[in-house]
Amino acid sequence: MAFSLAPGHVEPPPAEPQRGGLLDHVTPGDPGADWRKGVHTYPESLAGYRLIQACSTAHLERGALATTPRPVAAAPFVIQAEVTGPFTGANAGLDYPAGRAERQLRAVTSQAVAAEFWGGQLTAQDDYTLLALAGDWTNPQPTTGHYTNPYLTAPGLLDVSTDGNGTSVALSPMAALGEVEAATRELVAGGPVLIHMPPSVVNEVAWALERVDGRLLTAAGSLVVADSGYPGDGPGNDATETWIYGTGPVVAWVESGVRTTDLANAVVDRRTNEVLVRAERDALYLFDPQTRTGCSVSPSTT
Repeated sequence: MAFSLAPGHVEPPPAEPQRGGLLDHVTPGDPGADWRKGVHTYPESLAGYRLIQACSTAHLERGALATTPRPVAAAPFVIQAEVTGPFTGANAGLDYPAGRAERQLRAVTSQAVAAEFWGGQLTAQDDYTLLALAGDWTNPQPTTGHYTNPYLTAPGLLDVSTDGNGTSVALSPMAALGEVEAATRELVAGGPVLIHMPPSVVNEVAWALERVDGRLLTAAGSLVVADSGYPGDGPGNDATETWIYGTGPVVAWVESGVRTTDLANAVVDRRTNEVLVRAERDALYLFDPQTRTGCSVSPSTT
């Protein structure tokens, strides 16, 4: 006797953020700040000190003592995800794709922030003016009065790629890690030091790292961030090289809620009875570009 069975519906594994991403390593932004209008600050990131001999004029200066910390600013951006799903003409037809869109948005938020943090390509296309603010800004671009958010591959990087004779070369992953960490720790006046690298590089130095509470730490205690949103390209978004970068603390604001398309505004394809649902949330990151170092890396090919 032949018979058929209707397939049973089961829920897929829900989308969730990948572990060890950028947002797992940042300092939460001040919840009282009206950050959706953009933020600016006068960083305390640069290290510098003077040693003075008692009863003498003898002294020794180290670090960035003579460097004046410059203000830095950033504007928020929107992260958006969209999915399609079956449409029945009732609210029940929207609930499932709307939930999928929200879960996917929350899952990719760290990747999306990390991609912009690395390449700065969004605000570079749409620079903004900071009203009623003046000063010698760390991140002016492209002309006076206009700015883009600070980002890793921006001009003005402290390049520590060297063969010891002043010639810039790509170093092995371990050597690059050591140079970037040393240079960044020399610059940063306390607070966490973050080493940013693509997953393809972190796997080559993982044997020298320790995982503590879900975070990778170097032997010296710096945080290693290997977000899947990091493409690994060099300064100026040069995709022909692989780089790692070091920074001081990174602050991030991410909207806790998620905005999803309601039924009245849903886009429905009547030919297929599918509905398009979008989910979005605001985000903003900020760090001091004066603490930024980088090194060209030659990953193993074996």
